Amino acid sequence: MSWNFKLGDFVILCLAHLAGAISLKKGGRNGLVNFKNNRLKPSIYFFNGVVLMLYMSLNSFGSVWKAVKAMKGGKDWNVSKFNRATQSKRQVGSIFKTYVYLAALNKGTSINQTMFDTPIVSQEWSPKNFGNKYEGRISIKRAFAKSSNVIAVKISDMVGRDLIIEEVRKLGVTSKIPNELSMPLGVAAMSLLEVVGSYVPICGEGKPIIPYGIEEINLRNGDSYWKRLKPERKKIISYKVNN
Repeated sequence: MSWNFKLGDFVILCLAHLAGAISLKKGGRNGLVNFKNNRLKPSIYFFNGVVLMLYMSLNSFGSVWKAVKAMKGGKDWNVSKFNRATQSKRQVGSIFKTYVYLAALNKGTSINQTMFDTPIVSQEWSPKNFGNKYEGRISIKRAFAKSSNVIAVKISDMVGRDLIIEEVRKLGVTSKIPNELSMPLGVAAMSLLEVVGSYVPICGEGKPIIPYGIEEINLRNGDSYWKRLKPERKKIISYKVNN
């Protein structure tokens, strides 16, 4: 199976553990790794869930189209009808931090603003960075690059969790977002298709989309039986943030 992409096409490809995507089997041929002598050895790649989304393709009229180019929801349809790309929901983890920073930038926070990448000590909870590594006073840009847990939490407190949830909804996510302290660290469970679709406006021109796979259904005589409407959506991410 192959696809042809023209110059100007922008593709979002998400191969994630998010939807139970990677199959790990001990000693199996279909696994991502083989276990031999207690060492991990690269083997045949197999993905249970994958979404390939065409973000932008300019046609002769200059219109912008969005579509799911390909989707894989499982290993064998005869064994399981469960679509891991659309039906399976897993905690998204650090993927959610993008939404946190986006809410702050949309509110006017500068990417060069500095914050303290230091431990949070609280009676309610004390989130920590991976490996307990901290860098002190750093820019938001650096915090995003290193995926700082504590600064994501501090930004969430600064802009407000309600605003972040509102931002996520604008991006097209419909899954429940727990309004709690740990929200900025990705405790929400989403489908792979939701996450890929929500990243389209972030990576593109700031307009949300509804992922789709069928543009038109034609009868045998060539008449159009059904055609997808293409509503013009409003920009939800400012030009400054997108660039």
